[in-house]
Amino acid sequence: MPYILQQLLTESARGHAERSAAWARGRTLSYRELEERSNQLAHFLRERGIKKGDRVGLFFPKAVESVVAMFGALKAGAVYVPLDPNQPAERITYIINNCGIKGLITSADRLRVLEHSSMPSVEFTLLTHELSNGSVRPNTFAWSALASFPADHAPELQATTTDLAYILYTSGSTGRPKGVMLSHQNALTFVEWCAEMFEIAPADRVSNHAPLHFDLSVFDVYNSIKAGATLYMVPDELAVFPASLAHWIEEKQITVWYSVPSALVHLVLHGNVNGDRFRNLRLILFAGEVFPQKYLKQLAELLPDVELYNLYGPTETNVCTYYRVDRALLPVMDRLPIGRACGNTEVFAVDEHDGMVGVGEVGELYVRGPAVTPGYWGDPEKTARMCVPNRFQSNFEEK
Repeated sequence: MPYILQQLLTESARGHAERSAAWARGRTLSYRELEERSNQLAHFLRERGIKKGDRVGLFFPKAVESVVAMFGALKAGAVYVPLDPNQPAERITYIINNCGIKGLITSADRLRVLEHSSMPSVEFTLLTHELSNGSVRPNTFAWSALASFPADHAPELQATTTDLAYILYTSGSTGRPKGVMLSHQNALTFVEWCAEMFEIAPADRVSNHAPLHFDLSVFDVYNSIKAGATLYMVPDELAVFPASLAHWIEEKQITVWYSVPSALVHLVLHGNVNGDRFRNLRLILFAGEVFPQKYLKQLAELLPDVELYNLYGPTETNVCTYYRVDRALLPVMDRLPIGRACGNTEVFAVDEHDGMVGVGEVGELYVRGPAVTPGYWGDPEKTARMCVPNRFQSNFEEK
């Protein structure tokens, strides 16, 4: 069983070399190509001085290079940090400096919004295309530079499952983004459970609607790659237009969809959704928001043969509980439950006296297990406050 995320790709590249691994904006990479390009990127990063644990930022709109960058950074032993290409430069600069990003993979138009002098930790920049006169800065390299590096193997790496894999920045309560650290173990705990639960297969066409800095994308990318399926990255410009998005789902013959409920509500209202049009769709997962019952019922009626699941959990656990929608019960439900704990995860509620609450009682939810974050980047106080020793069960000591 894989113990670090990049092994998912290497194993699928062996078994499905010429199958399509990722599609974005009309371009496709096979598993062989994705494995080779990410190997080359890993060697490039090592040559530029990236060491185990260094942070590499990804700052460009979704493209097949996004998946190359994620796996290439991991193969180099780095921790990748997805940055929202639509956020203001001030927020991006804060994140870059907060976690000390050493290498930045970006596009020329995104690079132009960042002041070079405001990012002292960034030692080099790799553009996802060729250099142009307007994009030349010190230590800036074109994507074509990767071609000179070995493609048939990744750099040697001594890795463990508890090594950090990526940092996801979410909106903090103080207005400053908080960096949630996630290890290979954290991600794989969730990915392995999903693989068994949802039976993603090589024939599946898995959508990626969520931005890569949003934790929903972890399922999209890694479960697709683990299965040898094809990842279809929704173009950013389509994500907010339900009629165009519905046409895209139909055209790409998407079989597995995962998004926030609001995207599904817009599809229900404006996407002309029906079972004939979405005949290939077999599974819809949703998370991140409350799904209004009125529209969930409509979705269930419009797509009677599609399995529906509510996934629940903060970025700190990815997903900790799930609920399979029971259509027979929907008419009498006023809200959707968060369901039961995911595999290898335990959830329980605690009252104000640190007592475990019983059925029907109110308490604060705690999550225990290998999917739980080790903490927040550069914020030991918040880590100590949120990731607490398990004082509720005397036979368990971990957080």
